[in-house]
Amino acid sequence: MIWTLLIGVCFFTAVGSAWDAAAAKTSVGGHVMAAVVGVVIGAACAWSMWRVGEAAGGRASKLQPESRQRWYIRGIYASSLFWIFLAAVLGRWAADELLKLLA
Repeated sequence: MIWTLLIGVCFFTAVGSAWDAAAAKTSVGGHVMAAVVGVVIGAACAWSMWRVGEAAGGRASKLQPESRQRWYIRGIYASSLFWIFLAAVLGRWAADELLKLLA
C-alpha cells in the first residue's frame, strides 16, 4: 500500500514541477503543454518505479533469512526517493526546454 502511495507521489511530483516551470511566463497554452509534459514524464517515472519494485520485490521474497528480506525491502523504499527526485528534475527540465522552444 505504501509503495502505491510513493508511486503516486512520483507521478504528481513530475506534473507539479512541470507546472511550476510554466507558472511565471506563459499563457494558457504553455500551461497545457507543461501539464502534458509533466504527465508523460510522471507516467514514465512511475511506471519504471513500479517495474523496479515488482522485480526487486519478487527477488526479495526468495531470500531466506527474514532479516535479509527486511533490508532488501528497506533499500527498495529508499530507492523511491531517487525516483521521486528524478521525476521532479526531469519534469521541470523538460517543461522548461519545451517552453523555451515555443517562445
